[in-house]
Amino acid sequence: KCPNLVTHTIAHRDNICTDYKLPGEKFTIIPLSVRIPAEDELSHENNQSQAKVLFVGRFEERKGIDILLSLIPRILDQETDVEFRLVGLDLNKCYEKKFISEFPQLSDKVHFLGEKRGEELEQEYKNCTLFIAPSRYESFGLIYAEAMSFGKPAIGTRIGGIPEVIEDQISGLLCNNENTEEFFDALLRLLRDKNLRKKM
Repeated sequence: KCPNLVTHTIAHRDNICTDYKLPGEKFTIIPLSVRIPAEDELSHENNQSQAKVLFVGRFEERKGIDILLSLIPRILDQETDVEFRLVGLDLNKCYEKKFISEFPQLSDKVHFLGEKRGEELEQEYKNCTLFIAPSRYESFGLIYAEAMSFGKPAIGTRIGGIPEVIEDQISGLLCNNENTEEFFDALLRLLRDKNLRKKM
């Protein structure tokens, strides 16, 4: 009976319309917003000693943390001067313990940082080289917008609202859901191409 409904992406609107058999014209799309940092808050790569890859999200399958953790040893085998910084709630440190038990030699390259908010989280975005979250679904994908607000290229999944946040080949790279090889190639491509990162 409501004359107007609001959601944040076309993809999310379409899901609701399908589930509840509603006409799309009832919806107004209002994307979520992020704070845009001032120029002096941004960090430029020339100040970095090594590449930093950032993940932000809960440690659960929907967020694709298992996909990223499976890629890390392969990436570090190809590019040794890379640090992975993983931010998010990991209940009982399950993912961290499993990864470190399998790859103890990588403990100085892979940092499990727990939850961060506010300025602490902004510092992670500011200081990273690129951002990746191989989520299996996001109705919007605020984490990508947050990373991009700090001028960082983002790697995400071609699913849900993510393609409405990341413009493929322009502000980041999109990969097909569950396609670990595409995520692997995207990570290597951005790690090896500083000019592309700067352009994005």
